[in-house]
Amino acid sequence: MFKKALLRCVTLAAAVSIASCGQSSVPRSSSPASVLRPSSGTVTTYAIMKSSTVSSTVTFYGWPDNSPPGCQIAHPVIHQCAGGTGTYSNPITFATETSNGSKLPYGVRIYVPFMKRYFIREDDCAGCTGMWVDLWVGGNNSDNPNDVIACENYLTPGSPQKIIINPPSNEPVKAGAIWNESNGECNGTYNYARTARHNTRLGPPLGRR
Repeated sequence: MFKKALLRCVTLAAAVSIASCGQSSVPRSSSPASVLRPSSGTVTTYAIMKSSTVSSTVTFYGWPDNSPPGCQIAHPVIHQCAGGTGTYSNPITFATETSNGSKLPYGVRIYVPFMKRYFIREDDCAGCTGMWVDLWVGGNNSDNPNDVIACENYLTPGSPQKIIINPPSNEPVKAGAIWNESNGECNGTYNYARTARHNTRLGPPLGRR
């Protein structure tokens, strides 16, 4: 399944020029493979890659602007449904464009410093271009979709951010879901609805394939 509310693609891509990986194959490595166990119980191996810090467009998606709405993901690795708490052992789902498969293959972890959370690639983003990560905030079918989307917009930075690919396991962590379904907090604040202005959506979600 491909995820993205594409209006942000138009807004951010016009202001940001970022090189695309342009490859869809996962690189081979002579290093040993790391092993992740999806909740299905099957074992999937992913090549170990060197840690690196890159500049990336960062956006957010959740239950209401997933396609279809819900927590379905294209390639479950450790979650059968998008989720996670942001720790190294339970990173949160993220999506990127399929051509980023060489640099951000399924199962790769990233660390996003401004969010203080770890994320894991388990999904695809049809509207993302170049080095672009779309981070799962959460939500469910009982949430007000406008509140969840306002949270996404509030968190979306107006310029590329540093992310760490294959990060060490000891980065500082603010554990927990980004959207708090129990109390409506967005990353620990209630101020998101009033301050989410610079990336407010102007139309329906786009970019699904």
